[in-house]
Amino acid sequence: MNFLWLESDFKRRLRDAIPGFLEKHVEKQIEESLAPLSRSAR
Repeated sequence: MNFLWLESDFKRRLRDAIPGFLEKHVEKQIEESLAPLSRSAR
């Protein structure tokens, strides 16, 4: 399952508040947490 954030005010504020490398880390954690759900949906 690919996780894609839709553009929103929250996402813009979050992106402005954290460095890019931390944003990528958060995205990776979200994808890893959703992976078991993706496997069980098959």
